[in-house]
Amino acid sequence: MEAMRRSYALLALVALVAMAAAQSATAQGASAGSSQGDSIESGLASWYGQPFHGRLTASGEVYDMEAMTAAHKTLPFGTVVRVLCLDTGANVVVRINDRGPFVAGRIIDLSAAAARVLGLDRRGLSRVSLSIVSSAAAKPPSSASGTLRVQVASFSAEPKARELAASLAGRGFQAAVEQSGAGLYRVIVPAKDRNAAGLQLERIKALGYTDAFIKSGD
Repeated sequence: MEAMRRSYALLALVALVAMAAAQSATAQGASAGSSQGDSIESGLASWYGQPFHGRLTASGEVYDMEAMTAAHKTLPFGTVVRVLCLDTGANVVVRINDRGPFVAGRIIDLSAAAARVLGLDRRGLSRVSLSIVSSAAAKPPSSASGTLRVQVASFSAEPKARELAASLAGRGFQAAVEQSGAGLYRVIVPAKDRNAAGLQLERIKALGYTDAFIKSGD
């Protein structure tokens, strides 16, 4: 009788150990699975199209509003992100190639094409959640700050810089806005070589921007 009780007790102990091991494995599996595709950030999404189409992005690429790209404040260029619209459940996958949006509460600025997928082009703003699809696989393109260009002016507020860039674009310049390490917003006009930069500088100074200068470093 005593031997039977010991046998039952041993079987019960083995069952408890097996159950605990199974629960631990399940928990570990769930934890491992949750590391992929989880939301990294939530907030408001906006979008941008004209007049920025054809201008340089912060990564040095030319902005194509019909490409599936987006601007983010900190994610490395080349990072692929899934943007989930929390209002409708629609989602779109985009590649980060620009910096922004620099407006409180907004976490991503989508291209016009990506915005249409989410219906954001009609609403303007939408609540979204971001998750990483893949990290940047290669070194990002050289930023605009490393290229030869004419710096027209710099501002502490981005809207003023964008306004000047748009004004210059209306006069035929390929103007863009870049953010300096100090947080200033520079209005620049890229140039392919020193001679072209000199000609651009003359044209810009003739418009009254006498403090403009040629810049090649950060």
